[in-house]
Amino acid sequence: MSTPNQHPVTFGVIVGNRGFFPDHLAKSGREEMIAVLSKAGHRVIALGPEDSKHGIRPAPETRRETPVARLARGESSTRGNN
Repeated sequence: MSTPNQHPVTFGVIVGNRGFFPDHLAKSGREEMIAVLSKAGHRVIALGPEDSKHGIRPAPETRRETPVARLARGESSTRGNN
């Protein structure tokens, strides 16, 4: 927790989900992590529900779907709202 003499820490939170994990659990886990960090006085940077499905980044299922492989093929590194 931040004290008066400390600066708040900023956390970058990335919540990923694979196809077999229920979306509602990833969504509620994301919301709980952000709430706990915010309540402790920290800042949080994370995708929002308007950025992707529930603010969750879908995990690549194969090596071909990784951002590095996509960039090597000249494609966008993001997959959109899958």
